[in-house]
Amino acid sequence: TSSKLLSAYINGTATAFNLISTYQNSVGFAYSNSNSAYVMAIGRGQFTTPFGYFDGYMSNIRITNSVLYTASFTAPTSPLTSVASCSLLTCNAATIVDSSTNNFTVSANGNVKITSSISKFGNGSGFFDGVGDSLTVPSTSNAAFNPNNGFTVEGWVLFTSNPNFQFIVSSAQGVGTFESYWFVGTTSGGNWRVSYGGASAVDTGVAIVFNTWTH
Repeated sequence: TSSKLLSAYINGTATAFNLISTYQNSVGFAYSNSNSAYVMAIGRGQFTTPFGYFDGYMSNIRITNSVLYTASFTAPTSPLTSVASCSLLTCNAATIVDSSTNNFTVSANGNVKITSSISKFGNGSGFFDGVGDSLTVPSTSNAAFNPNNGFTVEGWVLFTSNPNFQFIVSSAQGVGTFESYWFVGTTSGGNWRVSYGGASAVDTGVAIVFNTWTH
């Protein structure tokens, strides 16, 4: 239960940091609860019922079981690949699949679809209409993702509407009164935000730019 550093990078630039003083081990993709809503989701947040649906496009969403960046870096200029520590890689192909070696079943909820009309690299991106759209992975995937030693969530997103409290990626519901135990998304004012454990949020103060791909 040692402290961890929560970091946010926007287009490769180190933007904000926060020390996580309360750190819970073994909260990965899925919380140990029979409620089907408590699975890791792309495109929405988690609580008693899903909320905070994403409105826009996503490309190359990758979650790795290691810390890939510790300082500002040059944002990738080509599609992401399944590196050795990759737990999930999706929204990067002509169909909705997990391109990591885990090959998890990725379930599309609502009207999520792959489109090439607006695509970061020409290989298709995931389109979410902000009304009930999300991607989820089964609770069995939790064994492949353990954040105890650090992890990285990255990809490209393009918002098409006011990003008022929208979620890009969120874990299962946390303990107690916490909502998504960790997530990448936006604040109620439309700034970039990441959080771990509910209370350890990093509000970057950097506003979302509409209709622009951001890593």
